[in-house]
Amino acid sequence: MHFQLLSITCTLVLLVATAPVDKPRVRDVLKLTNTKSITRLSSTQDNVNINMCPALTNIIGSNHTNKSKRADVQHPAGKSNVVLFHGTYSIASVTALKSEVNLELSAKHGDLHSTMASGVDGGFYLTDSLLAAGQFACRDVEPTAYILEYEWTGASLPVKDYQAGGDFKAYLEYEKYAYPRNAALDQVMKDNVMISGYNFVSSKWEFSTLAQFVSLRPMNARGVDDCLSDNFWQYALIKQQAATSNLKYITTYEVVCSAVPDGNKLNNVLYSASQKSSPVFPEMVKQLTECWKGPFDWHTAVVVKQCH
Repeated sequence: MHFQLLSITCTLVLLVATAPVDKPRVRDVLKLTNTKSITRLSSTQDNVNINMCPALTNIIGSNHTNKSKRADVQHPAGKSNVVLFHGTYSIASVTALKSEVNLELSAKHGDLHSTMASGVDGGFYLTDSLLAAGQFACRDVEPTAYILEYEWTGASLPVKDYQAGGDFKAYLEYEKYAYPRNAALDQVMKDNVMISGYNFVSSKWEFSTLAQFVSLRPMNARGVDDCLSDNFWQYALIKQQAATSNLKYITTYEVVCSAVPDGNKLNNVLYSASQKSSPVFPEMVKQLTECWKGPFDWHTAVVVKQCH
């Protein structure tokens, strides 16, 4: 949620802002010395074929699926108290982020932030779905995703939550690392501790016919970002004081990437089920962290088919 500090070694990429495709949010600065706190319930298994991941729809259950299949995903506001997730493929990043989220180590410019705006310390990106955070890590075609869970207490803080519309379109199109500066949009970053926004697909834009062919959204780098769900929501934490005082590390989940759905296989139902507030979240976590092999092929999705 780029939540690569959405990351530290991985990143969410905003093509419309013409930001670099691979810009780490926080560089790897530590080596992991204690892995016991990472949730992997069947760590003694040594045969990856022993425990196949069950179908995620089986975890959710038919009743929940039927009730939810036509429902839109409800994304919590950044201006709330909520559990958020950050995905990375780097075990070194896990160590660094468990102890401290240091925005000074992040990229200067990202999808939703720029240190060229006064008062912006960097950008730590998160999302509201465990599986979405997994997608972000797995898009780099690594075998394992490490998904960090955080408690965010932002209800009383200044947060800019964008929805679809002209304001968000203008913000996304703003070249946050270049001149001339846009004083009004710089002020948005200056005034808020977090910026959040939706990964709107092009079909959801209503500005012009051209918008049907050009995605005006975060994370639209050709190929790798096509492998992220259209439901993907970014929460960019851009002020160090808030990162220190209002973001609390809870735990880390280790999930094999072949268990994480690629692209829009992470549909509304699965996205909602992997939000912390979901009643089936505990069962989903249990199954995902116990299994050693799933049905999804990220190498084929990213490298061969590019999730098209």
